[in-house]
Amino acid sequence: MNREDEPPEKKKKKNPYPPSWFLSLPDVILVNCLARVPRSYYPKLCLVCKTFRSLILSTKYKLSVARFHLKTQEDVLHVCLQLPTQALPSWFSLWIRPDQTLTNHIGKKKKSTRNTLLVPTPCSYIPCVPKFIVSVGSECYGISQRNDPSSALWIRNQETNREIRLWRECPNMRVARRRAVAGVVDGKIYVMGGCEENETVNWAEVFDPKTQTWESLPDPGAEARLSSIKTVEVFGRKLYVRTRSNEKKDYVYDPRTNQWS
Repeated sequence: MNREDEPPEKKKKKNPYPPSWFLSLPDVILVNCLARVPRSYYPKLCLVCKTFRSLILSTKYKLSVARFHLKTQEDVLHVCLQLPTQALPSWFSLWIRPDQTLTNHIGKKKKSTRNTLLVPTPCSYIPCVPKFIVSVGSECYGISQRNDPSSALWIRNQETNREIRLWRECPNMRVARRRAVAGVVDGKIYVMGGCEENETVNWAEVFDPKTQTWESLPDPGAEARLSSIKTVEVFGRKLYVRTRSNEKKDYVYDPRTNQWS
């Protein structure tokens, strides 16, 4: 058979998935690699394989630390919009081309060159920044205020260099909570609500920063557990649990007597 009669070689299809040897690398190396990739690509990387998705969603703090040491930190503007057609807020991240610099100059309107773009971002990929924050000395403690329940407690030292003020995880709460409230008395953090109404044992618990341990508080009763908690205020070393205005009833916890009233 002449060479001219030979069928043309089929083009080899590129494998869209990372090679198996790459995924077999230790997590610390994979995190180091992911820390060099712009955050705007994380949602797409999560679709590549389960390993990437797990590392990106479960090691956000480790990725932030790696970015700090590799000097690959990014200033990212996250925008949260409550659209009228959707029940939950929508998150977007402002993507900027690496070689572009934003200015305040307003000139003649030009055609878009797509140097900047608002990229829809699932809330799972938003960096972990606690919303409910209480202070104990020079340290700030944060609790997640997202709709999905979380048992995480975060800490950040305010006296360290501003560039390395990273949130790090503390021992988890005993139960996952959603939009819980907290107050500080005598250097201890009291967290209440945000869990199931039938959670009688751990509806309220206290964290001791010195021993890094959690301890359950007494059950405040079914009426308190079924109430819509608004906030917790501290007066005279007592915690006043404020309910919504339509309920018009507060609950008081005294740490010294370990009793509700």
